[in-house]
Amino acid sequence: MRSVSAQLRSSTVAHSGALNGAMWVALAIASLVALGSVPATSATELTQMPAKSLPPKKKNAARKPAADAAPAAPETARVVLAPDTPRELVDLHRRVTRKLRVGFTLAAAPSLQGANVDIDNTTVATTELSSGTTPAIEIRWSSFVYEGDYAPYRFNWFTSLNIEREREVGAATFRILNGPNAGQTTTALTGEAKPTYQSNVLAAGLEWRAPKSFYFPVGINLPVLTRSNVRGGTFDLGPRVGFQVGAGLEVNPNFEMELMFRRVNYALLLKDPSQANLKIGGSVDATGLALSGRYIF
Repeated sequence: MRSVSAQLRSSTVAHSGALNGAMWVALAIASLVALGSVPATSATELTQMPAKSLPPKKKNAARKPAADAAPAAPETARVVLAPDTPRELVDLHRRVTRKLRVGFTLAAAPSLQGANVDIDNTTVATTELSSGTTPAIEIRWSSFVYEGDYAPYRFNWFTSLNIEREREVGAATFRILNGPNAGQTTTALTGEAKPTYQSNVLAAGLEWRAPKSFYFPVGINLPVLTRSNVRGGTFDLGPRVGFQVGAGLEVNPNFEMELMFRRVNYALLLKDPSQANLKIGGSVDATGLALSGRYIF
């Protein structure tokens, strides 16, 4: 019993010593909390705290877009059209105010060809009347007709008037059709007769305006107010419908150049009173190239 009581006394003393130690630790923590040196922490939290605190993990910052990924500034010189924008509003200045063109044309038509030579109402030969090259003043009016949606082309209509200088028929070349000399040609000078004519060619048609300032006109023409004269005889030129086709280049906003293949048709009648049985006439054409340069207003 004495040993048991001794053991109990010793265990009690040891337990009381442990309690005394825990009490001192609790008092020390309470004093620190009262002084505000450390935050209040439970004993459980103290036991769960790691022996060595680790630095907090750095969060991955959001990746910033690269500087070159910023949207590019719009081009100031470029016009971007909405899908419902009428194309007629684009380039309005040129279509509405830049219609009149005035220029100079050099028309090369070597001859009036295709006339028949009739003797006693029988065709015996054909003839070509040399006419050469003549300068002319050209006035053209052009206006917008149609343009495809968002397509690099448009159509203009045009009408023009070429006021040509007077031409002189210097010679006549005859090609014999019948007899033993069929197929042979002979040339005769007009001499004192000196036939002359002056023609004004009215034309109308369409222009296809392609990219890079190229354009391609095609149309019909008609000689109007034609004057003709011959000494001691009759020289008449009546109008017939012809055609023309060409290509041009708008060199700059105020000047364009054009090369045109042109066929101008006439109804010809040439008679000499001293030879009543001889008549030169029929449908003739003046075919050749016309080079033009125009100022655009």
